Amino acid sequence: MSGRAAVAVAAATALAGAAGVGLGGCRGGAAATTPAARCPTAPVRVTAQRELDRLRGCSRLAGLELRGAVPFELAPLAGLTGIDGDLVVRSTFALSGLRLPALTEVGGELAVVGNLALGGVYLPALARAGAIVIADDPVLTELMLPALVAVGRLHVARVASLELVDVGALPAVADLQVERAPRLTAWYGPTEEQVLSQP
Repeated sequence: MSGRAAVAVAAATALAGAAGVGLGGCRGGAAATTPAARCPTAPVRVTAQRELDRLRGCSRLAGLELRGAVPFELAPLAGLTGIDGDLVVRSTFALSGLRLPALTEVGGELAVVGNLALGGVYLPALARAGAIVIADDPVLTELMLPALVAVGRLHVARVASLELVDVGALPAVADLQVERAPRLTAWYGPTEEQVLSQP
């Protein structure tokens, strides 16, 4: 390469760098874009908000357990549509409501157990679950699953404040147990008379 050509190439390289454009025509800033959410492939146990925040943008998880004393903000799970395994919400102390608006399927068990401040479960899109267990949630007043059409087992127990259950789209359930829910006066779903007559 002649001296004059080398100078021309050096000048072009300098100008391209200043403009943020490589000699191949790609802008250097492209590498700085935010990558797509890196969703875990194994079940996840969450005990802190920062762990929950890492799931933002995930539409499907292998399994999820929420547990702990923090007041979880569930907005990072707004796009969650499916869980292949279990969804467990257990032994929380400051979670006032379980709201997952896009969740349609839980392949395993949905277990909501022993949550001291949980006043409501609101899963408006959930259509299928392997099993549902709601137990030992002392201030739970509402269980709202209006889109549920298939579940193998539905157990509700020891929920002293529960007043309303909506499983109105559910045609039948093979294994249904409701016990120790003395305030339950509104049940929308199969075998309504049997449920409301329980002690």
